[in-house]
Amino acid sequence: SAGLSGEVGADTAMVLRYRLRLSRDQFFETVERTAERRLDWELDIAQASLESILKRKTYSADVGVLWQRLEPSSEFFFGADNYTTSAIFASLLLKPWSKLNYKLDGQLTTNNNQRSLKLSGGVVTGGKKRLLELQASYTERLFSENNDLWFWQDQQFRLLQSNGLELLESGVAGKSRSFTLDGALQRVFLKRYTIRFEGFHRSFANLSLPRQQYRFNGSRLIAEDIVLFHEQMGNLAGFSLNLFARLSETVTVKADYRRDAIVSGSGLFKEKQQEIPESRAQIKVDWKPVEHLPIQSRTAYRAATEWVQYDVENNPFPIITEPFITTDISIRKLFWKKRLSGSLAMRNLFNAEQRYHPLGGQMDLNYYLRLGVNL
Repeated sequence: SAGLSGEVGADTAMVLRYRLRLSRDQFFETVERTAERRLDWELDIAQASLESILKRKTYSADVGVLWQRLEPSSEFFFGADNYTTSAIFASLLLKPWSKLNYKLDGQLTTNNNQRSLKLSGGVVTGGKKRLLELQASYTERLFSENNDLWFWQDQQFRLLQSNGLELLESGVAGKSRSFTLDGALQRVFLKRYTIRFEGFHRSFANLSLPRQQYRFNGSRLIAEDIVLFHEQMGNLAGFSLNLFARLSETVTVKADYRRDAIVSGSGLFKEKQQEIPESRAQIKVDWKPVEHLPIQSRTAYRAATEWVQYDVENNPFPIITEPFITTDISIRKLFWKKRLSGSLAMRNLFNAEQRYHPLGGQMDLNYYLRLGVNL
């Protein structure tokens, strides 16, 4: 990739910022074929933006335009030569006084005579000891903005068909919509302890979600056709709790916990969410017993996940990953006036059974040794 960016009038209240970027994404078959599966894809991407920024003591504003051109190439692609997307955007930051900020953002995107709107707004109030944050957003997303396999299949990219699979569709692809609401409260005690609580709600409509079909042939699962279900919807809610403590000049502790819950949704939406852990937690301890010898430990918990798409007749393999707790430790040492460095890391120290996918491998105890020279 290559690019060019810069600013005009950087030392003034009005700034003109420009960016230009050219890149190429390539995916080719690099290993021996397995069951005649092949991949051949090349995508040239040209992006440009021009933005005008106005800065004042109590507010700042910017307005700009975006342009993107995609040019796909593949022996399996039979669609148009290029696809162009353009957008206009604007944002406004108000700072009526030091402990109160308002932020508003908006963007209108156009592609092939279709339009999508994105709006967000938030308020932050408080100082170093107390902080309150509220934010809401409404997002529309064109099917073309996803730039994923399902969009390119819709544009006559016949990769799946060339590998003996079919993409079936249920419903009509369209513009997805989401609404989010976030809030956070943070408090600092005695300059050493910080507690932060966050809550959120997510609402999704008109999503396009894939579901792979499988069958068991007596020894393994065989992937069959894929069904892309449009017009899917769902609602999520959750919270997180973050703690930070500076116990001494050499020891700090961070603890995090997050929990997500499915409030409602279509059947496939719920299936997809069940593949994500409902709760996660971790504790990190940083200790520097002597200068240039940092030691870090991390203990993490990950809840169970369920993969319903593998629940087919006669399948003996599990469709659930069990919850697990793992501990990692890393030690780093600097030598010779910081010119040499060495680090040792141990992942999954107690060799817990750790799986992120029911059909994936188990992540056992691993050692990592690294030596470096700083010139």
